[in-house]
Amino acid sequence: MKLCLQFCWSIEQYETGANMFEIDHITEEFNKKSNSLYTILRSSRLAGSQRAPFLRQFLMRLNFNSFFETTARGVMNSGRLRPGTASTQL
Repeated sequence: MKLCLQFCWSIEQYETGANMFEIDHITEEFNKKSNSLYTILRSSRLAGSQRAPFLRQFLMRLNFNSFFETTARGVMNSGRLRPGTASTQL
């Protein structure tokens, strides 16, 4: 919520002078935190629990267009080399 308020404040200030660095920072932080939350909620420990009967339905609605799943997968793979790239860099 804090990031949303910062974003709104930045947009309001946009008319007087655009600070794209701040907006980019807010966007980056939002992506990190939302992907982290989605990954935690998606964990088998929580999603498979009988104590959270509506969690799977919530996750399905949250990820209706596969945005979070694709983004989370991209974040997890960003630190790894793709097959075949190591030999071309040598």
